Amino acid sequence: MSEQILYESKARNPSKREWANTLLQKLHTAIESGKTPEEALETLTLRQYDFLVDYGIDLDEFILSPEQRKNIGELMKKGAGRPTFPNGYDKKYPPAKRAFFEKLTDFIIAEGGEIADRPKCNYRDIDFTLEGVHYRIVYSVPTKK
Repeated sequence: MSEQILYESKARNPSKREWANTLLQKLHTAIESGKTPEEALETLTLRQYDFLVDYGIDLDEFILSPEQRKNIGELMKKGAGRPTFPNGYDKKYPPAKRAFFEKLTDFIIAEGGEIADRPKCNYRDIDFTLEGVHYRIVYSVPTKK
């Protein structure tokens, strides 16, 4: 008689989708048995909970009512927004830069130039017209090499 090796068939590991469905089924079964959604989520281990979150399963459907989910959706659409300032943001520019910029504008006016109006001075560039020609001077600090 020849020697035969019998292999035991191992059950394959479930795919991520199958594992997620198994865990969700576990949650639904716990809820149907009378547990609250919070208690049903507590039946999962931390690793199982993290897996569902990382896999992209929305666990809010178990905890929140439809009205609460709707309100959260509206809040998420609005976003946090940026803070608003009634008079605009008042950036503090270095005194030397401000002084140089003001002397430059005084010089241009003294030479007969017209400085273009800006809603807010940024102390970085200046647009002006001198003898019918439009100019722009940009005042910047080069980066160190």
